[in-house]
Amino acid sequence: MGIEIVEILGQIPFFQVLEQQELNTLAQKVYQRKVSAQQLIFLEGEPAEGIFFLEYGCVKGFKSGLNNGRQQIVKYFRAGDTFNEIALIEGKKNPVSAEALEESGAWVIPISALDKLITANPKFSYFLIDQLTDRIQTLIGQIGNLSMKTVQQRLVQYLLECSIDGVVERPRWQTQAEMAAFLGTVPDVVQRELSRLQKDQLIEVNRRKIIVRDETALRQLV
Repeated sequence: MGIEIVEILGQIPFFQVLEQQELNTLAQKVYQRKVSAQQLIFLEGEPAEGIFFLEYGCVKGFKSGLNNGRQQIVKYFRAGDTFNEIALIEGKKNPVSAEALEESGAWVIPISALDKLITANPKFSYFLIDQLTDRIQTLIGQIGNLSMKTVQQRLVQYLLECSIDGVVERPRWQTQAEMAAFLGTVPDVVQRELSRLQKDQLIEVNRRKIIVRDETALRQLV
């Protein structure tokens, strides 16, 4: 298992500048978390456990208490993604809440182990800042989308980004309520916009997938 953890750490962008011995030392501190579907992993504002590397499953990061108590989903995390990195510069507290959307497993790199690395390795510290800056810019872009684009534009952009060979797969957890929470609106509005796009023959909505019928026309809407 030790070798497996070292290999996993070596694949994470944050740790690409570490020497082998540093990876070996860090691997001794890493542990695994397994969670069931709809299980809360951590809460916004609580002391951060660490950075999470998702081995399998799907997790949503979200903020709650916004817009009359509705959730705002910040990002979906899938196998191979890391999350909760911003906690390293947010007073060691979770910047959002995280919940498993399906059975998931993640490796946890403790905050205490990362603090030691930051102190001992200036090269790692600078690299970490660069990586976190990229993440923050992505979040700023998402905020811009919520404030500057219509719901239809946000929905179309979401469909285009999720489409693989013209098909957007819909796992069981991807309800219209979940889509609405990600797009910053309510389920009725999502339903109306999906119906409008389908009426215009730009998409075809099925129970488990959404088929893109006219990608060119969709891109013109964004």
